[in-house]
Amino acid sequence: MLPPHAPPEYADRNTLWNAAEVIEKQWNSQLARRFVLAIPRELPREQYAHLIRDYCREFLVSKGMIADFDIQGKWLPKSRKVYDLEENGERIRLASGRWKSHKEDTVDWNDQKYGEIWWQGWADIANRYLEAMGSPERLDLRSYARQGIDKIPTVHMGSAVSYLEKKGIQTNIGNLNGDIQAANRLTQSIRRMVRSLKNWLSDLKEKKAALLEALEHAKEPTIPELLSRYLDMRGEERTGWTSKGKLKGTVGDFNKVMEALDFLRQKEISTVESLDAYLDKVSGDILAANRYFKAHPKELPYDTEKLKEERAQLAGEISEKKEGLRTVQEYMKRLRDVRLPLP
Repeated sequence: MLPPHAPPEYADRNTLWNAAEVIEKQWNSQLARRFVLAIPRELPREQYAHLIRDYCREFLVSKGMIADFDIQGKWLPKSRKVYDLEENGERIRLASGRWKSHKEDTVDWNDQKYGEIWWQGWADIANRYLEAMGSPERLDLRSYARQGIDKIPTVHMGSAVSYLEKKGIQTNIGNLNGDIQAANRLTQSIRRMVRSLKNWLSDLKEKKAALLEALEHAKEPTIPELLSRYLDMRGEERTGWTSKGKLKGTVGDFNKVMEALDFLRQKEISTVESLDAYLDKVSGDILAANRYFKAHPKELPYDTEKLKEERAQLAGEISEKKEGLRTVQEYMKRLRDVRLPLP
């Protein structure tokens, strides 16, 4: 494939190479640039030539190069000789009698950036052909490291080694690739195991947190907590009261709570369970005493007649104490109501 300005006779390979050797006389002349491209095996053979032509046309011929022959038409130099000058601007003669010089490129085809451009161009065009034929495979000429894949790359086997391996003949490169693939499988298995363990630990932590939260909500409230809730409930009931009324009610409730706390502290009662146990014990003692006195009336250590007189005296005072009793009963009812867990 020739660029537009190339002589038509260069389409003949012999003519092209002979002309190239005549023109390129430098000892370090570069007559050609050799590419080794791997055509995707998914493409049918009849598309190979079309694929290569598209690639060469887009990335080589369009830049002025002769694809497959790598030479220009009308011989334009790819480099030129530049003489080195001394400080006075005169050429420097070497001991051999020649003038000291160096080579300067007139084109940038040897720039390393084109290696990346040409490789990426090959991948893009090859992928267009793969997509056109409906193949899901794609070329990616980047290394695993550049793709962000933590994997050991295998070694390119080439057609000769691939042919031997298909015939069942072991090769050093084939064995090396087998070891690399086994190492990659082991590494992936370990990573999956580590991810599974991390997920399991994460789920375990979440379940532990949920369990601790549930236990915290299910914990039996203490007596001071219940009394604090009682004060809050009483404060809510006084919504709409005057400021003076609220203050008076709050002080009264606070005094009752302090009396209750003093009593509980004296009896060493701090939880609802211990309060229930204390009340059950007191009730049991009273019932036992009543049963005993009924069964042994003559053994009572006091005068029954005197007790009757005191009873008559106390009967007159009962009416005065009924109001206070009702207040205490209402207070105890509220205290038991606030034992319910908070929502």
